[in-house]
Amino acid sequence: LAVGLSGSVYIWSACTNQVKKLCDVPENDAITSVNWSQRGNHLAVGTHSGLTNIWDTQTCKLVRTLTGHQSRVSSIAWNGNIVTTGSRDHNIHLRDLREPNQTFCTLEGHKQEDAALS
Repeated sequence: LAVGLSGSVYIWSACTNQVKKLCDVPENDAITSVNWSQRGNHLAVGTHSGLTNIWDTQTCKLVRTLTGHQSRVSSIAWNGNIVTTGSRDHNIHLRDLREPNQTFCTLEGHKQEDAALS
């Protein structure tokens, strides 16, 4: 289980019944969304500033930072190596984490904040 509280992300393990802090964001930022990869070893963390950080939860190391949104990342969805993020900036970005380029597809023009992706 992953929980974003203000500027920190905490992970609870059902196997060990322990809680550990995964990360903090800068003081002027906040966690706005979290979503596990299907295999459960990576966690995508969206922020108020528009960043999406991909974390390896086994090593507690930041793997990659995805940019491109101008406002908070309100929703994240995984499909294998594809990470899709929706933002208050009315854009949806699709990214293949195997590729060095950030975004391979952007859907623009949504009238409201994208709250759910699946």
